[in-house]
Amino acid sequence: LTIPLTSKTHQSPTTHKFKPQKNTDVLTIPFSLKATDQQNHVFHDKALQIILSDDATLGLDSYDFVKSPALKDEYISGAFWTDSLQYASYSLPIDPLETRSIPLEITNQTSSTNITLSWERVDAIHESVHVFFIDRVLGHTLDMKTNHQYSFSMDSNTVLEQRFGIEFVPNNGLLNESDTGVYSFTLNQNYPNPFNPNTTINYSIMEPGMHTMELFDANGRLIKTLMEEYKTAGSYSLSIDLGSFPSGTYFYRLSNPGSSITRTLTLVK
Repeated sequence: LTIPLTSKTHQSPTTHKFKPQKNTDVLTIPFSLKATDQQNHVFHDKALQIILSDDATLGLDSYDFVKSPALKDEYISGAFWTDSLQYASYSLPIDPLETRSIPLEITNQTSSTNITLSWERVDAIHESVHVFFIDRVLGHTLDMKTNHQYSFSMDSNTVLEQRFGIEFVPNNGLLNESDTGVYSFTLNQNYPNPFNPNTTINYSIMEPGMHTMELFDANGRLIKTLMEEYKTAGSYSLSIDLGSFPSGTYFYRLSNPGSSITRTLTLVK
């Protein structure tokens, strides 16, 4: 590194050695928020992204940075809200081992009530990972690989903290297991989760026999039998509708005469 001398210094420039950065697999997913008021004034927030990298870690790392405060009185702004911080850039491992939910907070300090959120490059994520955009108020779930924007209404001068979220749901490998004919007794996390009112539960059966899927409330009371039938070894998918139930946390349990697995799900109306 060579720096020419200037009239402001009589010292020779110094040099430093830099290590080359190691090659990493990095995928950046940019997001854009847009609001247009009745006078056709357009407000944007393009300082929002999710980064997937093979060297990203959960928690703060070199890919993360927090959201800067707005410099104008009128603005539209988005931030990924997690760990009590508002992130403009949030990173995840490129191959998540379990479902990751990222709350998306949106602030509307404009007179517009019509907002559009768009994203790019989600379809470049490996097919083994599903990505969903969730509107918990309206109960909408979008596959972000086949959809590229979402339009919604929100009041002026408001902040939406809990309405939206983005979920990365890894494939648990059951499709590969079917190629070999070998299955394990597994119960996947339902997706989407939270949901309203429909969600899907994937599970696999190791040995043929009677199997039951039951739903319990937060106090452990059985409130519904979702499935009770003879199953052969294989992978299965169960879609459920809890439109008649109130919001809250529930437990669902897959069981056979010899074992059982329990997970939680969250219904938000």
